[in-house]
Amino acid sequence: DALNVAKEDEDIKVVIFKGAGRAFCSGHKLEDLAHWYGWSPEKRKRPETQEFKLRRDSRWSEFWHNIYYFTKTTISQVHGICSGAGLSLAIVTDLTIASEDAEFCHIENRMGHGGPTYVLPYEIMLIGPRKTRELSLTAKVIDAREAERIGLVNYVVPRDKLDEEVDKLAKTICLEPADGLAAGKVYMRQVMDAF
Repeated sequence: DALNVAKEDEDIKVVIFKGAGRAFCSGHKLEDLAHWYGWSPEKRKRPETQEFKLRRDSRWSEFWHNIYYFTKTTISQVHGICSGAGLSLAIVTDLTIASEDAEFCHIENRMGHGGPTYVLPYEIMLIGPRKTRELSLTAKVIDAREAERIGLVNYVVPRDKLDEEVDKLAKTICLEPADGLAAGKVYMRQVMDAF
Protein backbone atom coordinates (compact mmCIF):
# COMPACT_ATOMS: atom_id res chain seq x y z
CA ASP A 1 0.00 0.00 0.00
CA ALA A 2 2.81 2.40 0.88
CA LEU A 3 4.49 1.73 -2.47
CA ASN A 4 1.28 2.51 -4.32
CA VAL A 5 1.01 5.81 -2.46
CA ALA A 6 4.66 6.64 -3.19
CA LYS A 7 4.26 5.76 -6.87
CA GLU A 8 1.46 8.31 -7.26
CA ASP A 9 3.15 11.07 -5.25
CA GLU A 10 5.22 13.30 -7.56
CA ASP A 11 7.11 14.74 -4.57
CA ILE A 12 8.56 11.35 -3.57
CA LYS A 13 11.80 10.41 -5.35
CA VAL A 14 13.26 7.81 -2.97
CA VAL A 15 11.73 4.98 -0.93
CA ILE A 16 13.79 3.54 1.94
CA PHE A 17 13.14 0.06 3.34
CA LYS A 18 14.38 -0.39 6.91
CA GLY A 19 13.67 -2.71 9.78
CA ALA A 20 12.69 -1.84 13.32
CA GLY A 21 14.32 -3.51 16.28
CA ARG A 22 17.31 -5.84 16.18
CA ALA A 23 17.21 -6.80 12.50
CA PHE A 24 16.35 -5.70 9.00
CA CYS A 25 14.30 -8.84 8.27
CA SER A 26 14.72 -12.50 9.14
CA GLY A 27 12.33 -13.71 6.45
CA HIS A 28 8.89 -15.28 6.44
CA LYS A 29 7.15 -16.40 9.58
CA LEU A 30 7.88 -20.06 10.25
CA GLU A 31 4.15 -20.70 10.71
CA ASP A 32 3.66 -19.72 7.07
CA LEU A 33 6.34 -22.13 5.90
CA ALA A 34 4.89 -24.90 8.09
CA HIS A 35 1.51 -24.44 6.49
CA TRP A 36 2.88 -24.10 2.93
CA TYR A 37 4.84 -27.33 3.17
CA GLY A 38 2.46 -29.36 5.33
CA TRP A 39 4.58 -29.36 8.49
CA SER A 40 1.86 -27.90 10.67
CA PRO A 41 0.96 -30.11 13.67
CA GLU A 42 -2.61 -28.85 13.45
CA LYS A 43 -4.68 -31.56 11.76
CA ARG A 44 -7.11 -29.04 10.32
CA LYS A 45 -4.29 -27.35 8.42
CA ARG A 46 -3.63 -29.60 5.47
CA PRO A 47 -0.78 -28.93 3.03
CA GLU A 48 -1.73 -26.54 0.28
CA THR A 49 -2.82 -27.83 -3.10
CA GLN A 50 -0.46 -27.51 -6.04
CA GLU A 51 -2.83 -24.97 -7.64
CA PHE A 52 -2.76 -22.81 -4.51
CA LYS A 53 1.06 -22.99 -4.37
CA LEU A 54 1.33 -21.92 -7.99
CA ARG A 55 -0.96 -18.94 -7.39
CA ARG A 56 1.01 -17.97 -4.26
CA ASP A 57 4.31 -18.28 -6.12
CA SER A 58 2.95 -16.15 -8.94
CA ARG A 59 1.88 -13.45 -6.46
CA TRP A 60 5.30 -13.48 -4.75
CA SER A 61 7.13 -13.30 -8.09
CA GLU A 62 4.98 -10.34 -9.07
CA PHE A 63 5.62 -8.67 -5.70
CA TRP A 64 9.43 -8.81 -6.06
CA HIS A 65 9.23 -7.91 -9.76
CA ASN A 66 7.20 -4.79 -8.87
CA ILE A 67 9.81 -3.62 -6.37
CA TYR A 68 12.64 -4.29 -8.81
CA TYR A 69 10.85 -2.26 -11.50
CA PHE A 70 9.45 0.36 -9.13
CA THR A 71 9.62 3.77 -10.77
CA LYS A 72 11.20 5.57 -7.79
CA THR A 73 14.68 4.91 -6.44
CA THR A 74 14.64 2.26 -3.70
CA ILE A 75 17.18 1.77 -0.90
CA SER A 76 17.50 -1.09 1.58
CA GLN A 77 18.91 0.12 4.90
CA VAL A 78 20.19 -3.12 6.44
CA HIS A 79 21.23 -3.80 10.02
CA GLY A 80 21.41 -7.10 11.88
CA ILE A 81 19.95 -10.20 10.22
CA CYS A 82 19.01 -10.01 6.55
CA SER A 83 17.83 -13.45 5.47
CA GLY A 84 15.12 -15.15 3.45
CA ALA A 85 12.59 -12.59 2.24
CA GLY A 86 14.73 -9.87 3.81
CA LEU A 87 17.62 -10.83 1.56
CA SER A 88 15.26 -10.89 -1.40
CA LEU A 89 14.30 -7.31 -0.60
CA ALA A 90 17.94 -6.22 -0.40
CA ILE A 91 18.54 -7.88 -3.79
CA VAL A 92 15.67 -6.17 -5.64
CA THR A 93 16.18 -2.62 -4.38
CA ASP A 94 18.36 -0.22 -6.35
CA LEU A 95 20.86 0.35 -3.55
CA THR A 96 21.68 -1.48 -0.33
CA ILE A 97 23.59 0.15 2.50
CA ALA A 98 24.54 -2.09 5.41
CA SER A 99 25.79 -1.51 8.91
CA GLU A 100 28.87 -3.38 10.10
CA ASP A 101 26.74 -5.78 12.14
CA ALA A 102 24.65 -6.92 9.14
CA GLU A 103 24.59 -10.63 8.23
CA PHE A 104 23.15 -12.10 5.05
CA CYS A 105 21.88 -15.65 4.43
CA HIS A 106 19.57 -17.75 2.28
CA ILE A 107 18.23 -19.36 5.44
CA GLU A 108 15.23 -20.73 3.54
CA ASN A 109 17.47 -23.45 2.05
CA ARG A 110 17.97 -24.96 5.49
CA MET A 111 14.22 -25.55 5.63
CA GLY A 112 13.92 -27.33 2.31
CA HIS A 113 12.97 -24.35 0.19
CA GLY A 114 14.50 -24.03 -3.27
CA GLY A 115 16.44 -20.90 -2.43
CA PRO A 116 15.99 -17.41 -3.85
CA THR A 117 13.51 -18.62 -6.46
CA TYR A 118 11.53 -15.41 -6.81
CA VAL A 119 14.58 -13.16 -7.13
CA LEU A 120 17.08 -15.60 -8.64
CA PRO A 121 17.58 -13.73 -11.94
CA TYR A 122 18.14 -10.46 -10.08
CA GLU A 123 20.67 -12.05 -7.71
CA ILE A 124 22.58 -13.63 -10.61
CA MET A 125 22.78 -10.23 -12.32
CA LEU A 126 23.88 -8.63 -9.06
CA ILE A 127 26.61 -11.00 -7.84
CA GLY A 128 27.03 -13.55 -10.64
CA PRO A 129 25.97 -17.18 -11.08
CA ARG A 130 28.82 -18.80 -9.13
CA LYS A 131 28.43 -16.71 -6.00
CA THR A 132 24.63 -17.04 -6.19
CA ARG A 133 24.95 -20.83 -6.37
CA GLU A 134 27.41 -20.89 -3.48
CA LEU A 135 25.22 -18.80 -1.17
CA SER A 136 22.12 -20.72 -2.17
CA LEU A 137 23.60 -24.23 -1.90
CA THR A 138 25.44 -23.66 1.37
CA ALA A 139 22.97 -21.28 3.09
CA LYS A 140 26.05 -19.88 4.81
CA VAL A 141 25.96 -16.57 6.65
CA ILE A 142 28.16 -13.82 5.26
CA ASP A 143 29.02 -10.61 7.04
CA ALA A 144 28.57 -7.08 5.74
CA ARG A 145 32.15 -6.72 4.48
CA GLU A 146 31.88 -9.94 2.44
CA ALA A 147 28.52 -8.77 1.09
CA GLU A 148 30.16 -5.52 0.02
CA ARG A 149 33.11 -7.35 -1.54
CA ILE A 150 30.89 -9.52 -3.75
CA GLY A 151 28.59 -6.64 -4.73
CA LEU A 152 25.55 -7.61 -2.69
CA VAL A 153 25.64 -4.24 -0.91
CA ASN A 154 26.92 -0.88 -2.09
CA TYR A 155 28.83 -0.01 1.05
CA VAL A 156 29.11 -0.65 4.78
CA VAL A 157 28.97 1.95 7.54
CA PRO A 158 29.16 1.87 11.35
CA ARG A 159 25.81 0.98 12.96
CA ASP A 160 25.51 4.35 14.70
CA LYS A 161 25.96 6.14 11.33
CA LEU A 162 23.52 4.02 9.28
CA ASP A 163 20.51 6.36 9.48
CA GLU A 164 22.69 9.38 8.78
CA GLU A 165 24.46 7.81 5.78
CA VAL A 166 21.27 6.50 4.17
CA ASP A 167 19.58 9.88 4.72
CA LYS A 168 22.55 11.62 3.12
CA LEU A 169 22.43 9.26 0.13
CA ALA A 170 18.68 9.77 -0.29
CA LYS A 171 19.07 13.56 -0.15
CA THR A 172 21.80 13.42 -2.80
CA ILE A 173 19.55 11.39 -5.08
CA CYS A 174 16.65 13.79 -4.44
CA LEU A 175 18.72 16.66 -5.88
CA GLU A 176 18.32 15.04 -9.31
CA PRO A 177 15.29 15.82 -11.49
CA ALA A 178 12.50 13.26 -11.03
CA ASP A 179 12.15 12.67 -14.77
CA GLY A 180 15.87 11.97 -15.10
CA LEU A 181 15.81 9.52 -12.19
CA ALA A 182 12.83 7.64 -13.62
CA ALA A 183 14.21 7.54 -17.16
CA GLY A 184 17.64 6.45 -15.95
CA LYS A 185 16.14 3.65 -13.89
CA VAL A 186 14.03 2.40 -16.79
CA TYR A 187 17.03 2.49 -19.13
CA MET A 188 19.24 0.59 -16.67
CA ARG A 189 16.60 -2.10 -16.16
CA GLN A 190 16.18 -2.49 -19.93
CA VAL A 191 19.91 -2.99 -20.36
CA MET A 192 20.03 -5.53 -17.53
CA ASP A 193 17.04 -7.37 -18.99
CA ALA A 194 18.97 -7.78 -22.23
CA PHE A 195 21.48 -10.08 -20.52
